[in-house]
Amino acid sequence: MLGPCLTLRPHTRLAVAPPVDDKQTEVNAEVPTMKYLGALLLAAAVAVSILIFQTNTDDDVRTSVLFVGNSYTSSNDLSGVFAALSAAGGHGVGVQVIAEGGAWLDDHVSGGAVTAQLTGGDWDFVVLQEQSVVPASGTERARAMFPAIREIVAVADEWDTETVLFLTWARRDGFPDVGYNSYAPMQRAVTASYEEIAAEVGARVAPVGEAWAVASPAFDLYQSDGSHPTPAGTYLAAATLYAAIFGEDPRGLDAAGSLDKETARSLRSVAGRIALGDAERWSIPAP
Repeated sequence: MLGPCLTLRPHTRLAVAPPVDDKQTEVNAEVPTMKYLGALLLAAAVAVSILIFQTNTDDDVRTSVLFVGNSYTSSNDLSGVFAALSAAGGHGVGVQVIAEGGAWLDDHVSGGAVTAQLTGGDWDFVVLQEQSVVPASGTERARAMFPAIREIVAVADEWDTETVLFLTWARRDGFPDVGYNSYAPMQRAVTASYEEIAAEVGARVAPVGEAWAVASPAFDLYQSDGSHPTPAGTYLAAATLYAAIFGEDPRGLDAAGSLDKETARSLRSVAGRIALGDAERWSIPAP
């Protein structure tokens, strides 16, 4: 059985208040008590939409990627780090981010922005990142996560856009409010949820959380809240996404970003080993 059957929020959507800090609202939105209901509703109002195009002058082919998620996706400019790695690998990319602090994928579905972008948008890939606790809850994954992914994938398929699921990392100390008192069992539940829905809808998976499990003992991947990524955590996520999208090993890339070269090299090595060492499991095709 995958995770406790606990409802994390009411089913009825209410009006929202002005924007507040997205990092704090994502943490608070995941606690299933009325004390934090206001923070959850506030989080839905925080919207970030960033358009970045990076071209490679040696390659006229541009791969377009739409990122959909919350602050795990927008933190430390994940899409920009991914674009830099892609350029280092000889890939021109165009990226756009639709991210709301604390948002669930079904918030994006009901808001309509994702469907609007995918419809006629000529995207090669859409990367979907669910709110971090939802995949660990048996109730919420069935009620909210899986239906949202099915709906987005249906639209993406209609427009020949391939879906990549951004398999996230568990909280550093688990999440006791939904029954996980440590990291490992929560990570197993999160991974199982992404794998299950990926198999159903035919999506490939970027196993960021699995790479995180390997790298986190040696590298400082978490911010002080035990949830959001440091620049090193974002770099690991970007390298794993590179491997999943292009089917290429990121180990040889020369793009360290804000990290020292040795740290960046080690994180790329983990990303390549986890994503491509078991590419069949994650439905990552050969380039």
